[in-house]
Amino acid sequence: MNILYVCTPFDFHDRKWMVYFADKPGYKLFATWENIFNPNVRPYDIEQFDNAGITRLETFESFSVKKPHVTRRSIKALNKLIAENNIDVVHFLFATPHALWGPYINVPYIITARGSDVLIVIPDLQKSTGLRGLAEKFLFRVFKKSFNKAYAITGTSHKQVEAIKNVLQPSAPVHLIRTGVDVNTIANINSDANLPEELKGKEFILSPRYLAPVYNVETQIAAIKMLPKEILNRYEFVFIKGGDPYSANRIAELGQISGLRFRVYDKLTQQQMFTMYRYAKLTFMVPHSDGTPNTALEAMSARCPLILPNLDKYDAEIFHGSCYMLKQNTAEELAEAITSCIESYPNELLHEGFARANTYGNRAVEMEKLFSLYEKINLKAKN
Repeated sequence: MNILYVCTPFDFHDRKWMVYFADKPGYKLFATWENIFNPNVRPYDIEQFDNAGITRLETFESFSVKKPHVTRRSIKALNKLIAENNIDVVHFLFATPHALWGPYINVPYIITARGSDVLIVIPDLQKSTGLRGLAEKFLFRVFKKSFNKAYAITGTSHKQVEAIKNVLQPSAPVHLIRTGVDVNTIANINSDANLPEELKGKEFILSPRYLAPVYNVETQIAAIKMLPKEILNRYEFVFIKGGDPYSANRIAELGQISGLRFRVYDKLTQQQMFTMYRYAKLTFMVPHSDGTPNTALEAMSARCPLILPNLDKYDAEIFHGSCYMLKQNTAEELAEAITSCIESYPNELLHEGFARANTYGNRAVEMEKLFSLYEKINLKAKN
């Protein structure tokens, strides 16, 4: 079976879904993306396709309402790729904007919705007015047509599944398939071999999301300023760098906190991150918006104490009652939670967190659901 993924090449989650099927007998994988993504910017990410045996095809221009000739050219290019490589199924790995191409291709396709695409981006297309509103309403109609024509649609949370049904009302079936994490791999780490050398033997607290505006770094910094001196003296705080100049400014703020010891990493391997969860005293995050974050699932798989904000878009089936969840999401409350969780994190939350991750966030289980959809398309084509 030949599968063409229309993806974002720099997106780690896109690559995780594709790589899972790279070793499946009888499967040949291809990938393409919009030419706005320059492979020279992040060559390491592009190398992952080659390492997994995923064939990279020519890229194409973005969908354009203002330049219909560009859109027509891209439709022709996509269908040429499909024909030349005998593609059996196309999988759009993020609804916006990839699903816009669905109505114009000639083979079965699957749409995967993740994050904000069906929760925010597509519904908001109906809200604009004026000339822009006309263009965005046209895009909404294309999305709706695409979802109706799809062989199947998947969402990574119950809220997304419900949003798809309510907003787009597709005739195609909608399946809950979460992104998932490698629960068993994380749970079975019993050595600090992959821990960064400078953290070995150290006690540290981990903030695993990027130093970026959406992750509410200001509240994190404000909370750290309120922590008792004994916590700052004992623990090192670990952060992951985001894009400049925002992250540079936040790093400068962290450097001005008296007594704080911290490290900021530009990039870490997956094994390094997994090992960090296993050895961290505590993991915390307070994003402004979230759905089913893999960072949280990974912490739960490692049985690492976890603090999350109180957000209505969190998947209650996974996160409610399985970790320490804030109520008001303020800096004062976060500082109190960090102090409390360091002193005494409930063992029942550690056990429940792992159980939920294993039941609802296990990548191997979730990807087998997707494999079943591929096989149904394959069987239908043979008949």
